[in-house]
Amino acid sequence: MDYTDNYSPVIQDLTFRVPCVIIITFDWVAEIVDIETAFLYGDLEETIFMKVPQGYEIVTGDKSIDRSIHCMKLVKTIYRLVQTARQFYRKLSAVLTEKLKMKKCLSDQCLFGRRTSKGRVLIAVYIDDTLCIGDEEAVKELKVDISKYFATKEEGILTEYVGCKITRVGKTKLFMSQQVLIRKIERTF
Repeated sequence: MDYTDNYSPVIQDLTFRVPCVIIITFDWVAEIVDIETAFLYGDLEETIFMKVPQGYEIVTGDKSIDRSIHCMKLVKTIYRLVQTARQFYRKLSAVLTEKLKMKKCLSDQCLFGRRTSKGRVLIAVYIDDTLCIGDEEAVKELKVDISKYFATKEEGILTEYVGCKITRVGKTKLFMSQQVLIRKIERTF
């Protein structure tokens, strides 16, 4: 019950559109990388105990578990904890800034960037989905760097992100549509 930050910052709508303009301005590549089991990476700052799950067995010793008196102390976040998304963001942000030497955007804490010998690259963060845009070699380098710290799954070239369908036509046009998201909202009312 003693937690204060229970949200995960996500890229703002306006900030997301700026990299889209940069993609066509500089003819950059844009690829989606999903961080698998993202919520299991967060470090807990609070002391949290949970009931022993069904089927759990002690690996060493002959002791049996009495679920009515035993519990488990968590050292990492798990799904369904209120602060899990926030703790994952903290872990991801620390890796990006401290380990991968990226700079955080001053106006949006979910946009990071860096320049290396391979070129320039930006990464937009929406919970566990990351949009990597930049010079082709710089994006490849970033994907390899991220995979050193997290299990990742490459989703491929940008076609959809944050509920927005994106179609690139040639080198100078990018169309964005949120019809799918609008339909989902219409069905709820």
